[in-house]
Amino acid sequence: MAMAESLFNHDIREANVPLGEKVNVHPVPHSTRNVMQIRIWCQDALAHTVDLPLDGFRVHF
Repeated sequence: MAMAESLFNHDIREANVPLGEKVNVHPVPHSTRNVMQIRIWCQDALAHTVDLPLDGFRVHF
C-alpha cells in the first residue's frame, strides 16, 4: 500500500513506503531552480524525492 501525505498543500504519493511507516523528511531549497526538493527517507534509505515550487514555503525561527 502506498503512502499519501500532504506537505504545504501538495500531495505526495510514495509507493516505496508502507502505510503508517515513519519517515524522515529533508527539505532542500534550490533557489536557482526556484524549487524545494523534498527528500523522503525510510529505514535509512532514500525512498523518494519530489520537487515542489519554492513559492509558499515559509520557515520561521
